[in-house]
Amino acid sequence: MKFDLGRIFPEVNTSFSLTSDLLYLLCDQLNALNKEIKHFNKIFDCPGYSIVLIISATRKNNSLDVKGPIVLRKRKEVEFVLHIPYKTFDNKLSETLYVVDNIYTGILFVLNKYKTDTSGVEESINNAICRIKSSPNQFCHQL
Repeated sequence: MKFDLGRIFPEVNTSFSLTSDLLYLLCDQLNALNKEIKHFNKIFDCPGYSIVLIISATRKNNSLDVKGPIVLRKRKEVEFVLHIPYKTFDNKLSETLYVVDNIYTGILFVLNKYKTDTSGVEESINNAICRIKSSPNQFCHQL
């Protein structure tokens, strides 16, 4: 199983500025863990599928809301949408760290929902945060 991250912002004037480098970094960190969700292994009859976390900003919720799964058998994907409460920030680093924290919470939610070991996830996210803080120009859009 591999993780993939996408983004969609259907609400007007409600979005987060996320770089592709940031999404690649998070995927690399998470995929290095080699997690497997047994429930989806059974559905796809193999471990070669993707968990796609779609990042979305919303003004409708005050806390993270995880929707899904949507199982796409032909594409061997399972989608979950992370509806992250929209906030404005003084700088893009703060915004990026806020989104990463919500992604982390969403990943834990999905793994716990399917009784999957979460070990290593916190460390992987913390490694990503260290890289983001050390190279904010690479991982954060500038104002």
